[in-house]
Amino acid sequence: MHVVGIKQIIERALVSYSGVTTSAGGAGGATLVDSNLSIDYDGQTVLITSGSYTGQARDIDGDTSDGTVTPSSAFGGVIVEGTTFLILSGIPAMAEFDDIKGSGWTNENLTTIDANIDALMAVLGAKDTAAATGAVSGAKLAMAYIKQLVTLLLNATYGLSAIHTDLETVDGIADDIKALVDSAEGDGTPFSYLDAGEEQTVVEDAAVTRRRIWLEFSNRNMTQPGTFRVYRKVDGANYDLYAEQPVLVAAGEERAFDAVFTTNQAWKLTYEEDVDETVARAIPFNVITQVIE
Repeated sequence: MHVVGIKQIIERALVSYSGVTTSAGGAGGATLVDSNLSIDYDGQTVLITSGSYTGQARDIDGDTSDGTVTPSSAFGGVIVEGTTFLILSGIPAMAEFDDIKGSGWTNENLTTIDANIDALMAVLGAKDTAAATGAVSGAKLAMAYIKQLVTLLLNATYGLSAIHTDLETVDGIADDIKALVDSAEGDGTPFSYLDAGEEQTVVEDAAVTRRRIWLEFSNRNMTQPGTFRVYRKVDGANYDLYAEQPVLVAAGEERAFDAVFTTNQAWKLTYEEDVDETVARAIPFNVITQVIE
């Protein structure tokens, strides 16, 4: 499957307008205001994408060409200046789903996808690290909206053939979100080199998926010379030395280093002091992993 970013998926399929509020909206979330909005999107759906009410979606009730968006029911509170939002048109509005509800019709495939979305959202939350915040936040927001659609579909009177197309769309978007999040993993917690000498593992990645690795590390806290080493399990079972970087601590010496490589096996970064550091020292490092589909 051809993988594209979630931003492109949303823009191509759903987004009529992307904006930022230019002043505070009405009391109690009655409106939002964007003075740059000059087109009428009455009857479409507005989705809040930042701030206290991120993820809230409402049908638009009234002309928006004057820059004021009136939701069919109020948002959770005042939409403040600087809030980002989307106006969506590529799906039926919430009111249109209300018109087709009623029979209690369900489909086991939809139910399965509904459960899978819950599981994926839990995984997204677990990956919400500092290095991945932007990508994960966008993916979580999109998944929350897709979850709303699937829930409404489960309660709607749809023919099986019409549902099939919707299922394929949701399933494809879920795959693309997974690829996006897998490409945004990172780790930046400093490793504490214990005052015990010998070679110690700074970070180890035991995954066996195809991936591109960007690794950076520093000896900025060390007071004695030492050696960084990168090992790789080329045969899938045994670590072989891939790169060795001696480091010094005198003024003017290099302190930051990196390594870039592609693998489908485990790898690790180690450090070994040449002279006793006398106390534990923190070794900063960062890892970015891009999964190759």
